[in-house]
Amino acid sequence: MFTATCKKGGMYSMIDMLGQDEPLKKMMTLSSKPDVVIIHKGRDEEANPRSIMRYKDINKIRSKFGTMISVGGGLDPTRVKVAYFNGADIAILNVVFDPADRTVGLKQNADINTLIPVMLAAAR
Repeated sequence: MFTATCKKGGMYSMIDMLGQDEPLKKMMTLSSKPDVVIIHKGRDEEANPRSIMRYKDINKIRSKFGTMISVGGGLDPTRVKVAYFNGADIAILNVVFDPADRTVGLKQNADINTLIPVMLAAAR
């Protein structure tokens, strides 16, 4: 019903896999598949150096479903290229407002008008 309502309204349906160890298994249980699957690393995971983005899930999901894949959490301008290299269609970047904040992302004063085109060009 959610995906149908989104489609009717001209919107993409999205599901966030934050906290899901096996996103593909979760997708298999859904009766209606979303347009976008978000592979998401939580803020608490960003502070853990052992926590890595599970890029292998991108290809697992894409091999079964014709859906776009978004990656979020722990991305900074240099990691956007890695996300696209591993098959992500969309990269979600966090804006970090507090310089003491240990989460990864764009600094509040970042010049996004310059930075975004550079990141997109590097991702090609």
